[in-house]
Amino acid sequence: MKNILIFISVFLYAIASTSFSGPQLIYASKGSPGISQKSGKNYALNDSGAKRPRDFKLPDETVDENTIYNISSIVTGPNTKESMPKKRVLSWKKSHLVVIDPGHGGNDPGARAYGLVEKEINLDVALRVNSLLKDYGVRTYMTRTDDCFVGPKDRIYTANQKKASLFLCIHSNWFKDPSFNGTMTLYYPSRDLSQGNLSELNYALTIQNQLSNTLATKDRGIIDRPNLSVLKHAQMPSVLVELGFMSNKEDARLLASDEFRQKAAQALARGVIEALAEID
Repeated sequence: MKNILIFISVFLYAIASTSFSGPQLIYASKGSPGISQKSGKNYALNDSGAKRPRDFKLPDETVDENTIYNISSIVTGPNTKESMPKKRVLSWKKSHLVVIDPGHGGNDPGARAYGLVEKEINLDVALRVNSLLKDYGVRTYMTRTDDCFVGPKDRIYTANQKKASLFLCIHSNWFKDPSFNGTMTLYYPSRDLSQGNLSELNYALTIQNQLSNTLATKDRGIIDRPNLSVLKHAQMPSVLVELGFMSNKEDARLLASDEFRQKAAQALARGVIEALAEID
């Protein structure tokens, strides 16, 4: 009888272990401050995420969504035009339009920390990206060029109306735990939206790779976020980048730096140029 009970116990333990072990690679869902599924610089995913059921399992490093403010990213490299792609690589059609969206503005300041105001960082970097892209012949449109309020849906609806090829939203992050730092790129999961030969997922990977290759910040990878209007309602590949955590002392120091902002802008511009080259 004792041997039978031992056998049954081992059998039930084996079943339980198999049922709850789960996959090794999982998607970060809402409530995560930046946990990504990645493998090296390729951020290998199980599939495109287009027609796959959402996986809401989270690692231990999860928090309630209400404690998270928003998101961002950054870039490094020499502060010269030599760090940008050569103009000869620009082969896309002049008809392509890139909409650049500086997060927050006006009576919506975004996050505040260490004397920084998020809306000001976002606009500064966005203006730099806009200038770099225009220098390379890219048609651009900015949802705001000064300190004015623009509603979240108005931002993406404008991009849809203008039939933009790409949408780039720029933010800076904040979290209650000041130890959190790093750069991330957000995208909308569970669909396969593309522009020519460029999928939305590849657009997110391209932008994040440029940021992580340039910036000396923690690489938090690409994060799926199904609840953001500028991603959810987009009719073109769209991403929201988080340049760094304003709540982290070191990230805040970088975000306050003119050199860092220029590097971030260069990385974003390179990512956009690379993405445009994949469209046609």
